[in-house]
Amino acid sequence: MLLLRQRYGVKLVPVPDKSGGDGGLDAYTTEGVAWQCYAPENEPLTAKQRYGLQRHKITTDLNKLEKYSDRVRELLGGTVLTEWVLLTPKHESADLVAHCATKSAHVVAMQLDFIAPSFRVHVQDVSDFTVERRIVQSAGYLPEGLHKSAKLPDLDSLGVPFSEVTGPLIEVMDGKLKKVVKVARDRAVLRGELLKAKIASDDHLAKFDDHLPDVGAKLRDAIARAKRRIMMEQAAEPFTKRHLWSVEADVQERIAGVVPELKGEATEIIAQGSITQWLQECTMTFDGEDGESDGADGQEAAS
Repeated sequence: MLLLRQRYGVKLVPVPDKSGGDGGLDAYTTEGVAWQCYAPENEPLTAKQRYGLQRHKITTDLNKLEKYSDRVRELLGGTVLTEWVLLTPKHESADLVAHCATKSAHVVAMQLDFIAPSFRVHVQDVSDFTVERRIVQSAGYLPEGLHKSAKLPDLDSLGVPFSEVTGPLIEVMDGKLKKVVKVARDRAVLRGELLKAKIASDDHLAKFDDHLPDVGAKLRDAIARAKRRIMMEQAAEPFTKRHLWSVEADVQERIAGVVPELKGEATEIIAQGSITQWLQECTMTFDGEDGESDGADGQEAAS
């Protein structure tokens, strides 16, 4: 809606849906363009899955024009619609264009007095609002509280402190951390904090996938590029403890480059969550810095 407001100014008429029903319209302009905003849930989706959801949304909401024609007529107040546009984060299906053409003819055939004979159905995505997006983003706006810091959980789903959680992936992670954190209890604390960050990071990235899928994709791409850099550096020089926080800083910087308005605490947690995943996936390995054997760890743990 902010993007539409930037484009149309006072010509945009939002249609809230808290009372009385919106008749399938999120907004319309006094020039006769109706807008319906829609972001499919559970991104990332395949192109086929996204097409199916978008097609269903178009069909369902256009049928409301006839089903709730009295309400729509009341909302439009004499405005005649020449276009109906689905605004969605990503549009990549020619079949959806064909569906829009079919539905255009279907709506015209309804012979509603608020539908122009030239009425057309379209799909637009965020790439059609490049200028408006820059204006909105420059104001530091993030929807649904995404600008807030990700919240760290205290316990896992079974009520166990994360420093005590076990599992195959955690064993892989612990085997690497053992190279650089010799004391078992200290390593448990670090492992627990990293696992907390992984949970909070996954939750925060999922919110981006739901509310700003294009930004979520860019964040994941930035994290993937940081992972690639780690792999290249490891090929030249084994990682030691001093690399850990430099990797975190690199990921934070990349995230801030995608979403400058995201608070530092959130970028830190997402970076730590990424590191945790890489430790579990065998992407990041460490070389012992002090030459101690792993046997020293067992002695410390026993004490």
